Amino acid sequence: METALLHPQIDFPEDPGLKELPKLFDPDWVCRAYSERFGDEGPTPCRFVIRQFSHALGRVALVSYLAEWEPDAYLPSQHFVAKVRPNQPIEIYRFPDDPDLPGLKKASHPETARDLVNRHVLAMGARRARVEVIRYRPGNRAVLRHRIGRINFYVRVMRPSALPAFAQAWEVIGCSSFVAPRIAGHWPEGGVVWMAEILGENLRRQIRKGYQPDPAPLLDGLESLRRAPHDTGQRRPFDLSGAYRRAKRSLVHFARDIDATRISLE
Repeated sequence: METALLHPQIDFPEDPGLKELPKLFDPDWVCRAYSERFGDEGPTPCRFVIRQFSHALGRVALVSYLAEWEPDAYLPSQHFVAKVRPNQPIEIYRFPDDPDLPGLKKASHPETARDLVNRHVLAMGARRARVEVIRYRPGNRAVLRHRIGRINFYVRVMRPSALPAFAQAWEVIGCSSFVAPRIAGHWPEGGVVWMAEILGENLRRQIRKGYQPDPAPLLDGLESLRRAPHDTGQRRPFDLSGAYRRAKRSLVHFARDIDATRISLE
């Protein structure tokens, strides 16, 4: 079996708690793991592009790849994920079969997406739906767009356990001066929320083009958000200092063999 290319080539520092981690950056292992799991479903990809790497020292590491085929195969790129934990077999899956996002599979296929929209969003049933993947972070969340005729919905897919906190946060945002999309429907068991589309410029896209947004409306919105009434209930506040310490440990580990970067971090 010919080994597919892996891009970029990464020489990552070893993590003593995750002995299997180097395999996730080994082209031979990646190609073999994909072929053993999915090889009977089509041709072997010509290369894998590392799209995302998440790592908590000694606890878990996840690599998301884009599997790509030769141009004459006429196949779209596909998300392929490998996750390693201590003393456990490496977990492998493809989009949309994400074990942490049970609603993703139905929400990402046009026929089942149409059925979900008819059940949870629209009063009058739609005949068909078009689905576009906007963003996907394996095991965490996905953002899709459902097109129903001339109507567009943005669909957020999350872990079902995260849905109550999301709904509570959306109520607080609704009390701020930010323009927030209306929640059009939700599917609690699947962790799926549909939100109405808001017309206007996409801030992320404008910043990438070099546009400098006026900070005043953003700061005013944040101030109104701070003043908005909210009840955290029994939820613990976000631990910013703890998150900083975890990020620092990871960065020091990543850069331990790169003198210039290590000095800059210090």
